[in-house]
Amino acid sequence: MKKKDRVLALLRLIPLAVMLGLIAAVALSGHSLSAEEIFNYSPGNPWLAAGFLLLLYALKSLSIVFPIVVLYLAGGMLFSTPAALAVGTLGAAVCLSLPYWVGRWSAGSFAQTLARRYPKVRALLDLQRENDFFFSFFVRVIGFLPCDVVSLYLGSAGLPFGPYLAGGLLGMLPGIFTVTLMGASIQDPSSPQFLISAAVTLLLSLGSMIVAHRARRGKTGSGG
Repeated sequence: MKKKDRVLALLRLIPLAVMLGLIAAVALSGHSLSAEEIFNYSPGNPWLAAGFLLLLYALKSLSIVFPIVVLYLAGGMLFSTPAALAVGTLGAAVCLSLPYWVGRWSAGSFAQTLARRYPKVRALLDLQRENDFFFSFFVRVIGFLPCDVVSLYLGSAGLPFGPYLAGGLLGMLPGIFTVTLMGASIQDPSSPQFLISAAVTLLLSLGSMIVAHRARRGKTGSGG
């Protein structure tokens, strides 16, 4: 291998190395931020607070283990509902994009490694269809697959970015909407807004679990 090719190969590994380092750092810290902590740490200026929250979305997308729901809740606590939904949607786009490009740039054949490490991700090989937009929407709306790992996989697998991002955002919108509304009314857990949002979030989670269970049973039945 030529020296130029070796240098390029090493450069391609840098984003993945950074991501693995962040994963290890978060795992070793043993601490996960709560929505209340994010609210307390956020700047008073709304534009700076939005930038701070988007930075956390970026860190979340590269550390994998940090829960995105906490960021949705924090957004609902920090901003008016329209602004919180806008920031949450932009944050979701960040979370979809960064791991995707890490997978696209660094991974190469990483898709197969991810499939072995995360058996649920392997199901994507069987679910993928010619319609990239619908496929990306489907794997997000069912929600039982880890968001950032899926993004790594799809970037590594070479799914076109435009349909991937549009479908993924559309699939994540129900969760963004309901959890943000929960955050906006979290100071009054007995309010109709909080209770309805919590109920819808629970129904979405249960629906995801049912779809995941049926998908696994269907795969097992077809294999047998």
